Amino acid sequence: MFELLIEFDNNPNKNLTLVLRIEQDKIVKRDTVATFTGKQENIDGMVVRSGAWDHSEEWDENGIRYITFDPVLYYKFTSDGVKLDSALTRERTRQAYGNVDPFDPSEEIGFPIDAKNHIDTVAKHVYRKKIDE
Repeated sequence: MFELLIEFDNNPNKNLTLVLRIEQDKIVKRDTVATFTGKQENIDGMVVRSGAWDHSEEWDENGIRYITFDPVLYYKFTSDGVKLDSALTRERTRQAYGNVDPFDPSEEIGFPIDAKNHIDTVAKHVYRKKIDE
């Protein structure tokens, strides 16, 4: 068994990666993951790569600059293939954005940013969805 990862053009959105699981010369599973853009990490003896599903967008509203919430997803490379690491994704999302659920696509969240693109995660007018433990 092995997995073949192929980055593909997804214009006008970010490129994505097709994951083909191949067993005995047959494709037995197809999956799509975010294209890995972050540096490779080694966590608990496993290779971990990261990427986001979409490009962040910025806009001005009432004199405040905002950026969209586009969480970085973390994938671990296991002996059973590429797997989403939900716990690490939630942990790193909390560090960067506060108590926001990275897996709730129904919420469109805008975070205010300063001139250096630092995210304001404590502003009272930023909506947050509580993450269930």
